Amino acid sequence: MSVSLPYLDPDSSIWPNIGSSWFPGLSGLWGWPKSNASNPILTLPIEIYLEIFSHLDFIGQLSASQTCRLWQQVIFTSSLARARYEPRPFRQGIPNFHRLLDASGNFTLVLQRGRVKRYTYRWLHEEEVEDYNFVANKLAGDTPARRRHMYRWKDIDIPPGCPILQELVFSPFATNSNPKPLQQHEEKATREFSVELTLRWTSYPWYLDRPWCTKTKWDVDEKPTLEEVLGAFAANILGSMVKNGVYDAQKEVEVRFSHYHHNGWILAGHSL
Repeated sequence: MSVSLPYLDPDSSIWPNIGSSWFPGLSGLWGWPKSNASNPILTLPIEIYLEIFSHLDFIGQLSASQTCRLWQQVIFTSSLARARYEPRPFRQGIPNFHRLLDASGNFTLVLQRGRVKRYTYRWLHEEEVEDYNFVANKLAGDTPARRRHMYRWKDIDIPPGCPILQELVFSPFATNSNPKPLQQHEEKATREFSVELTLRWTSYPWYLDRPWCTKTKWDVDEKPTLEEVLGAFAANILGSMVKNGVYDAQKEVEVRFSHYHHNGWILAGHSL
């Protein structure tokens, strides 16, 4: 006997009703751009989605959020946000800091015509592949073919308007439930956030000059969002380019965030 399971078209007109009833307080997120998913998806109780997605790491969350708007809504709820911040202690990265601006400098923003065109997060993905030097031996039945690990760069584009950009730069879990780690003097670098910017235009990096035209340092107590911080740096970049006579509205400008080492931690930079 076949069983017909319910499904929901991600682009169906029923979405606004589901958004307001299933996700209280999240109806404002429906301005998120249309998903790349073109096929209907099977709908499950929200509790099951939350349980499944709770096992994803940060990369897994970003990847799954590209599937459809329902998954995006579930993933970017506050109950799953803890995985999007660096744990403390942690050998790499700033503790209690949003992983989108990680210590590896894998986050970029692209500017064109005076606006942020897109954000991109890049990471190294480990894959297990067959070592073809041993394939012939395997086919001959002599020596089993060996498998080796290799790494490939993978990108996820994050368009302006993505709900993740409304999240706080500093972990709300540390500041709300246990503020002490972020208030200690030795953790001062975690309280203040600014970054070095490398402008990659054509084939060479170009370092922006100072002083900045707008604010580039934030305190934890100010509760800055990712969009607020990134928007301020975008304004600084454009202002600096105009000042130096290198601004071309038609060209894409990629800006990569990078960090430097200090006292055993990889911290956000304060100078260029």
